Amino acid sequence: MFADLSDSISRRGKIIIAIWIVAVLILIPPAVRSMDSLGYDMSDLGGLESSDADRKMSAYFDEADIDQTRIPLILVSYGSRDGYRQLQGDEESGIPSYTDYLRTRFLTDKDWLKKLDVSDGLVGIRTYGGPSEGAILLGLVYNQFQSDSDIASDTGALRDSVSQFTDDFIYELYEKKALFDVYVTGNNAVVEDLSSETVATAIFAAAVVIILTLILTGLFFGSAVTRTTRSSVTKVWVRWMQSSFGRLPWILRSVSFSVSQWTRQRPPKLTLYLLH
Repeated sequence: MFADLSDSISRRGKIIIAIWIVAVLILIPPAVRSMDSLGYDMSDLGGLESSDADRKMSAYFDEADIDQTRIPLILVSYGSRDGYRQLQGDEESGIPSYTDYLRTRFLTDKDWLKKLDVSDGLVGIRTYGGPSEGAILLGLVYNQFQSDSDIASDTGALRDSVSQFTDDFIYELYEKKALFDVYVTGNNAVVEDLSSETVATAIFAAAVVIILTLILTGLFFGSAVTRTTRSSVTKVWVRWMQSSFGRLPWILRSVSFSVSQWTRQRPPKLTLYLLH
């Protein structure tokens, strides 16, 4: 394989160089435009929980009046009367509203109870809309013993807890699924999402580059090594053959002389046996 590739590369060297030049010229414009993608605009980042929440918050609230720097935010939005009904809970069954349910679950969970402010815990920040469409913005208040890094590192755990508490709330309502959406957002969540997205993209890009580099390196160096190895092996083989066959007459003469000398010292029957 490498030997054939080596021959092909040798025969078509100019064509391969031309292909590389064309490939580089084609890739230059996308590389230049890629710098535009480094701009920070949450509205362009679809698929991230914090970016989806940011778009809805922009539609429902004035974000300039909302402090997102330290307090994690929980945005609850609904777009139907059934979603609004679910959020109200079921008073006859003793199920509180979704907001009260979340607050109770957070303050009765042993892990969250160590971190949250007992008097506040989960507080309402803004509400918008009516029975048909609207949103509720909640804030999770930590106690004074939690540092900014502690709060930032809780983003994943917070999302897991909110998801679990929401599932439990719907289960207690005997409903099949939630007819409202819940997002964990705020500055810490934004940084978490952007970091995860950047790392995932960087890993993918690095993997592609490494794989392509290994393939190209393996092909070109492999072919070169194969070509060199084949040439070297051929030279060694030719020299060995020349050396071996060059000594062959001397070897045959020596063997013939030794055999003749040995047979002269043996009886005729043994000599005939050896000759046969």
